[in-house]
Amino acid sequence: MSRRLYSYSKHVEDISELTALLDAFVQTTKTVTEDQLFWIAKIAEDFLQGNAGCSKLLLRLYEHQKATPVVQAKVLEMGAMKAGFQDIREKHLQGSSDWRAWASIVGSASMPKGARNQMLKYVGKASRMNRVVTAAVMKGTNASSDPMVE
Repeated sequence: MSRRLYSYSKHVEDISELTALLDAFVQTTKTVTEDQLFWIAKIAEDFLQGNAGCSKLLLRLYEHQKATPVVQAKVLEMGAMKAGFQDIREKHLQGSSDWRAWASIVGSASMPKGARNQMLKYVGKASRMNRVVTAAVMKGTNASSDPMVE
């Protein structure tokens, strides 16, 4: 069902209303699943960017009690800079080498190049995988092209 909602979302014209509906669903539904949280994050990434409520929705997804590391990683890899996401990313980058850390590395691509590369230089030393991901982000990003920066 969540993937069908994703497919339908590309046709929705009132993204503010869709954002509000998804936010209300995440807040009030007691039986929300990891799959639903992931696909709502994907909807936000692909269709709700630039909407005033998108950052709030993403933060709610990240902090949800049913959010698994995979859901949190999906949110962290987005370039959303509002709602304290860079602070959250930096917390995961302090000596970590897991899905949330790697997603945080990718999400940091929207930072100004100098600050990003300075931070990632240290993050890459935590593990081989961190080194691979940081090298890719440091060499292959153009932060000004990221539509998620609000």
